[in-house]
Amino acid sequence: MAGVGEGTQVTRRRGWFRRWFRRYLILSGVLAHIGLVLGFFVALDVTNLTVQDLVDLVAARIAQDPEFALAFGLTEPPEQVLAGLPPPAPVAEPPAALPAPAGAADRVIRVGPTREIKLPSAAARIAKPGAVVEIDAGEYVGDVALWRQSNLVIRGVGGGRAHMKATGKVAKGKAIWVINGADVRIERIEFSGAKARDHNGAGIRAQGAGLTIIDSYFHDNENGILAMPNPDSDIVIEGSEFRDNGEGDGKTHNIYVTRVRSLTLRRNFIHNAFIGHNVKSRAERTYVLYNRIMDGADGRSSYAVDIPNGGTAFLVGNFLQQGPKTENSALISFGAEGARPGSRLYLVNNTMVSQRRFGVFVSNQTPIPAELVNNLMVGNGKVAAGPTVGVGNIWQTRIGIGATIKKGFIQAVVFLRGLELPNDPLIVDDAGLVDPATFDFRLRPGSPAIDGGVQVRRLPGFTPLATRVYVDPRRTVPRTAVGRIDVGAFEFGMAN
Repeated sequence: MAGVGEGTQVTRRRGWFRRWFRRYLILSGVLAHIGLVLGFFVALDVTNLTVQDLVDLVAARIAQDPEFALAFGLTEPPEQVLAGLPPPAPVAEPPAALPAPAGAADRVIRVGPTREIKLPSAAARIAKPGAVVEIDAGEYVGDVALWRQSNLVIRGVGGGRAHMKATGKVAKGKAIWVINGADVRIERIEFSGAKARDHNGAGIRAQGAGLTIIDSYFHDNENGILAMPNPDSDIVIEGSEFRDNGEGDGKTHNIYVTRVRSLTLRRNFIHNAFIGHNVKSRAERTYVLYNRIMDGADGRSSYAVDIPNGGTAFLVGNFLQQGPKTENSALISFGAEGARPGSRLYLVNNTMVSQRRFGVFVSNQTPIPAELVNNLMVGNGKVAAGPTVGVGNIWQTRIGIGATIKKGFIQAVVFLRGLELPNDPLIVDDAGLVDPATFDFRLRPGSPAIDGGVQVRRLPGFTPLATRVYVDPRRTVPRTAVGRIDVGAFEFGMAN
């Protein structure tokens, strides 16, 4: 019997050992999984929350921080997300293009190979303020001009554009055309081949107050257009194309507008800046409305849109794409070179595509959060660097496992703490796009972006509502939503 008792004690000891060993294995497994999750959590930045962000999140909630929802972009209801932001100052509507008068017969100057006046530069010397200069379609090789007069209309006529083919020449060491006059309108003119001694030659250098450019084409210049500082100047560019401008030094761009009152871009095709930015604006107000701004598969531009001094900027209804060879990880940069006080950035109903291995859609270097509403984002990396709030946004990202692990870890913590989980942007594996390989980012049936948008809050002055859709080539059509507005720049079912 004694032997049986000893065997029972041995069995109990073995059972105790097995139970504790199993607990040890379970505990080790749990700790290993926590370590793995934390490793993913630190290594990946998929939902824009780091470990410190999570600590701050819990601390803010425990302390009943009234700005908790604002700081972490909770989206229920949308009004509460944006209501806590500092109220913006009233912002004027974007300026309209300068009118295009026919011009009295005695004010029309006709230029062309068969005309009395053969070259645009000759017209520039004799034009009076308020003149209409009509330039026959064709090439004007090596002809450059300084336009001093105000209230001019200069337009190409005939079967195409009038092509100012500079072949390396510039006026006054600056540009193919230097515009010193105020309120000048330019239509259907092509500019190429500007090269200056300082490597800053432009298709147009705007030095007066007020310039409108319509249906024109800038390519293979050191700068497409360069607008110099003028606090009374409104620059409006519509229906134009900018391609392959840039010296390759990172300081020259497709469009570079310095400190003016406003820059307005509507229905333009802006692409493939060489090393520099597709759009760079130091304007007090910047309106980027319904444009196609992209690199394609081989482009090497830096930022798609760079607004280095902040101000008030609206990006509405644009298709923006950054290719795998881009020179900068950020698609949009705001306030990187010292922002004006009270700077505000609004992005509404844009489709933004980053094809870098790791990119950032919005880099905001100002203290006031950028507002992202109804944007469709496609690509790896993270949504934003710097303060942002968002509602109605969708993000298609290929880092599925990292997003799942990280979001699951956050969700577990906020559940245990009784918190709400930030849920903007909505992360999806497939946004339901027609053919991304050919840059067709319209929506397919069943896309989560269909009817996924929210109402944009009203702002004093200009409210950035997506009322139009960009259509190639360089046009827009009214946006007709059935039910709620779709997320992104394109509305499902429209022939765009």
